[in-house]
Amino acid sequence: MLGACSGSSSGSGNARSSADPGPVAAGFRASSRVVDAGSRVTLTWNLSAQSCSASGGWNGQRPASGSEQVGPISVRTTYTLTCTSDSGTVLEMVDIRVNGPVSLSWVPPTENADGTELNDLAGYRIYAGEYSREYDQVIELTDPVATDARISLPSGDYHVAMTAYDLEGNESAYSNEVLRSVP
Repeated sequence: MLGACSGSSSGSGNARSSADPGPVAAGFRASSRVVDAGSRVTLTWNLSAQSCSASGGWNGQRPASGSEQVGPISVRTTYTLTCTSDSGTVLEMVDIRVNGPVSLSWVPPTENADGTELNDLAGYRIYAGEYSREYDQVIELTDPVATDARISLPSGDYHVAMTAYDLEGNESAYSNEVLRSVP
């Protein structure tokens, strides 16, 4: 984590007085940060600047404030807006991630953890996250005879594991973890 800085500066670097804040970003945002392939998003911005230039997923000159629909988006795309004024430059970026499929298959459990026969299997939970054993997404499958699933996750790398649960809600330990990439 980055802490606050204190101190003073002198010279002609990028130091600004409170009377001259330079270009100020009042926001550069997208109507959605995660989309399905082929979707469009609306980019909206409002900057205190004299000129702006777009790069990344879009190109060309832009006014200091406005909105524009971009797409269709089929892969993860970063939109960049660089704006300048007499007192400096500001760079704003918006990253749009695209949902993609992840296919999984498994062999259903036949025993409880204590070795007794499993006769009340109710379903499965698929866990996914960007870090090993730190899952921020849970997908519940209520079909106890399922042996595969195709789920949708935003572009990125994911650690995926699953559990089985019975009719009383007892949940198994996590399966082995696999790494899946969504372009």
